[in-house]
Amino acid sequence: MERKCENCMWGETELKDFSCDIGFCNDENLVCKSHQFREDLGKDIDIVSCGCFIDGGEGFYIIERDENGKIVRFVWLLNTETEADNYYNFCTGMWDRNASTTGRFKMSIKPEDNEGLYEALSEFYDLSLSKVFDSSGFCPNWMSIEREEDEITLTFCKGASFLDSKDSVEVYLGDCFTCTEYDAFDSLFQKFLGSFTSEDRNTLMKLLSLKRSI
Repeated sequence: MERKCENCMWGETELKDFSCDIGFCNDENLVCKSHQFREDLGKDIDIVSCGCFIDGGEGFYIIERDENGKIVRFVWLLNTETEADNYYNFCTGMWDRNASTTGRFKMSIKPEDNEGLYEALSEFYDLSLSKVFDSSGFCPNWMSIEREEDEITLTFCKGASFLDSKDSVEVYLGDCFTCTEYDAFDSLFQKFLGSFTSEDRNTLMKLLSLKRSI
């Protein structure tokens, strides 16, 4: 979990140094409970990777939490290939606790929210010739990416699909034969399978239960 001490409400006091000395900044199990962050200086955004042992495929989740540590929304990019496949079959989507009745879901990320994530998505934006990605096959959902100044926004939109839960939308991007901008998605996928992410089985099971809720 990437945190910035200067965003802590105790950042200008001696309490900041004390809390950091006893490990609040380094222990992801303590930091949400122990640091209260100044408004508008960064959201609590974390990245969790998932291996093949989790139903749904290998990939990663981008998770946004509120000040109490509760999950507000999350985005995923997964590889749903079968064992017989020799290529990635990408699927992306978003869940939102306050799902919009318009069928649109959005997550915005600034550098102060998570610098590594912002840089990776900005690189993905530069690599992609298209900024709107339709589902392959029969699913009418789509996603888009926008960059304005120092903010990246991911938008997911429901079509007439009946496969989504009331709080989520999923976009099947396809494989190297059907996915537009396959190389850009592959680059993003590879970047977050490694050094930027942590793997937490309990968190992943919670995400899966939310995603499947009807």
